[in-house]
Amino acid sequence: MVMKIELISVCDMWEKLKDFDNKSVWNDDSVFESVSMDDFVDDVNEMYVEREGKGGWFWSDFENVNEFGILSKGGDYVERDIEE
Repeated sequence: MVMKIELISVCDMWEKLKDFDNKSVWNDDSVFESVSMDDFVDDVNEMYVEREGKGGWFWSDFENVNEFGILSKGGDYVERDIEE
């Protein structure tokens, strides 16, 4: 069994939440700036449990570094472990 990490930017995951439920609070851009990351990750996990039967997402400490070793402004990420 090989363990891998699935990594998705918070902005991309926010789009997935918006697409998942058109009536969700995540469809309001002002909500994105005012909700805690814990609440965001909780909602992500609820969405994935409903879609795939499993969640496991958590706030990532991944830092996006460009080829010159400089931290890029890639934003924040969520991640989860996946088995293959």
